[in-house]
Amino acid sequence: MNCPVCGASSRNRFCPVHERAYQNLLAAYEAWHRALEVSWRDYLERVNANSNSGIWVRDVCVFLLRNGTGDR
Repeated sequence: MNCPVCGASSRNRFCPVHERAYQNLLAAYEAWHRALEVSWRDYLERVNANSNSGIWVRDVCVFLLRNGTGDR
């Protein structure tokens, strides 16, 4: 199995670095949703546009948004 973001070999949906980025996105979304009542898609777009977001997180955001999994 390969990571759909970067093509690296993986045992899970994503390679280890993109899996960790995805898990971090999921964990942080709960706080964002409670505080700002943003949708999953809006959250991904905001995180992706934030210059302080790391490249791996932005990679996962773009992947989720482009592949229809940006809706939750």
